[in-house]
Amino acid sequence: MKRDGFVSVVLSQGSTLQKISVPDITGKSLTEAKTLLAASGLKLGNITYIPSLELLPNTVVEQFPRKGELVANGQAVDVFVVQGGEKNREIIEY
Repeated sequence: MKRDGFVSVVLSQGSTLQKISVPDITGKSLTEAKTLLAASGLKLGNITYIPSLELLPNTVVEQFPRKGELVANGQAVDVFVVQGGEKNREIIEY
């Protein structure tokens, strides 16, 4: 290169893939969550079932990535879902 010559520099903003904001699926049924994710270009990932006496079975209580995070199209969203089961029965003594 000659002294006082010009150098071209190209800066990249990273991947050109479109990023998608993860929707909030907490409080939704598992079926609703899957539909919302598909409509956003995402898919349902791992499902972990947890017990709860207060919430309806198949309710999403946590998700990862969290709502609003930017992810690649087609990425999976893992969820924690309330498993079905009996509510505690109150024992009354006479």
